[in-house]
Amino acid sequence: MRSMLRFRKIILGLHPATINREAVELAAELADLLGAALQGVFIEDESLKELAAASPIREFRLSSREWRTVDANRLAEELELAARSAKRLLEDIALERGVESMFEVLARESVGEFLRLVQPHDILVVSKADNPQERLALLASQFEASSESLSMTMLLPKRVMRRKGPVVGLALSGDSTLRVAASIAHAVGERLVLFLPEGGPDEKALVEAVRAAGVQPNIVELRRLPKIDTQSFLAALERIDERVVVLPRLRGDVAGYVDSARVASSRSAPVIIVDPLATFES
Repeated sequence: MRSMLRFRKIILGLHPATINREAVELAAELADLLGAALQGVFIEDESLKELAAASPIREFRLSSREWRTVDANRLAEELELAARSAKRLLEDIALERGVESMFEVLARESVGEFLRLVQPHDILVVSKADNPQERLALLASQFEASSESLSMTMLLPKRVMRRKGPVVGLALSGDSTLRVAASIAHAVGERLVLFLPEGGPDEKALVEAVRAAGVQPNIVELRRLPKIDTQSFLAALERIDERVVVLPRLRGDVAGYVDSARVASSRSAPVIIVDPLATFES
């Protein structure tokens, strides 16, 4: 019989242009609720310093409405200061929450190697930046592209609307998505709403799987959807006021695919994406 899933680390990518206090607070809250550690990863773009050293770079200062040359040494100092500020922010918030924290500075070219070391019990947080320039600066695209082999990735919208409410899961089979959704519902003390395809998994088997994850069946609601796609799933969520959504990681051309980024944006709720084949072995 399976035991409740134990989460290891909540990993949050940080960058000098996009250090968002709310994102850090939400990650720390999740780490606290799930009994996980909080890890901040500050991504340092060495190419900026190299470019500034190789040729003059100018920046426009809105405050003084004038152009000025960027000095390579000053840029390096500002990056170091930003890393220290990010570390202090993460440690202060983690301390307030009473969660274990760690902080690491990575060069841009080291991000891929770091991601390959992420374990199935870790949740990698990808926060949505305010504009495309910040999104590129955050390297979210590299995080997402490299996260295909990971068990769990959490898309964090720019603004999270609800801090309470049921956990919603999409169970296409008796896979790991159900186990993650049930374990999160148990950890945060919320109801679990599971959406199933018509003619999909046997409800009795699902209830037993949920019970094995530590969730009592009386707080689980099973709902059948005649069609599972992004639009149908969003329509089904309209009156739920969910706290978090758990979806299987599928390709766009696979039946049952739901666009996780669109769900996170439309519902202003965190979306956790799970590899359906993950085993979460200790």
